[in-house]
Amino acid sequence: MKISTTPADFAREIACHSRIFVIRDERIDPERCAGWLPPSATLLGTCTLPSGEQAKNMNSIGMSWKALMQAGADRNTLLCAFGGGSTTDAAGFIGSTFKRGMPVALVPTTIVGMVDAAIGGKTGINFEGLKNQIGTFSSPIAIGIHPIWLETLPKGEQLSGWMEMLKHCYIDGEASVEWAHATESFDDIAAMIPDSARVKLRVVEADPEERGMRKALNFGHTVGHALEAVALEAGRPIAHGLAVGFGMAFALRASVELGAGLREEQADEAVERLRFWLASTPLPEAEPDALWAAMLHDKKNRDGVVLEVWLADWGQPRWDEPLKKEDFLRIWSKTRAEFAR
Repeated sequence: MKISTTPADFAREIACHSRIFVIRDERIDPERCAGWLPPSATLLGTCTLPSGEQAKNMNSIGMSWKALMQAGADRNTLLCAFGGGSTTDAAGFIGSTFKRGMPVALVPTTIVGMVDAAIGGKTGINFEGLKNQIGTFSSPIAIGIHPIWLETLPKGEQLSGWMEMLKHCYIDGEASVEWAHATESFDDIAAMIPDSARVKLRVVEADPEERGMRKALNFGHTVGHALEAVALEAGRPIAHGLAVGFGMAFALRASVELGAGLREEQADEAVERLRFWLASTPLPEAEPDALWAAMLHDKKNRDGVVLEVWLADWGQPRWDEPLKKEDFLRIWSKTRAEFAR
């Protein structure tokens, strides 16, 4: 899997494919996609997906399979997707299942997509109100990232992506954390996107099927996914990265209180930075029991036990850590109070 940082490089990476089908987020101007495609290729057709989590339901997936069939796509057709993390998740699943698998290339257009969702070959759709319950492992043949897509990205979506970049810093090491905690403006973030993407790429290449180190990338995601699910069910959806931000605050506090090794002053500093960035983001209203019920469905769990990711230090994640309900309720109560208004 190669990450290209210009449209021309990406087009060269996929030039061996003579037939291409494009899937794009409904917000993406189709003319902006053209420069990423090799001029020699035949465009069989295009299909648009709704923005956000609505891209990841069976209605959207079925519509896309039908469009591929009507266009005459086959297992050698390249499926090229343009959009945020939800679009790339859905497109990866569509490509890995249509005719038992076709090549997929991804051009993520959000920070979350560029540094996280599009990298690593995880595909997924939501089911029964829960995130990513159905999916496959299927790596794209090429990924193209470029900050030009961020010019019209709302601040909320930039912030969502920044939360994922922060996660990479916490599992990468002290130098990354020092840089992250010194950052106070979105103007400083764009230049660091390729480095953040490489953190994830390095981890997933070492552990492609998430049997060890790759589990560290779930730092903050157990509570984060639960917040997403509960908020979506209540009709008040929260962006993925923002939910992960609150989830990281919980995981930082738990890393101290449950004896993983992280020092209290480290957690204090990190939570303060999260409070700075999330100051204008209301914490979703969610009953703790409802969150716990959602956490019981998390994909990382084993034998009915909620498994979490803690930090022993910056750059020293510990995964497969069991979490008891009473510990969750106690620590979440404290975390929630820190973000109360």
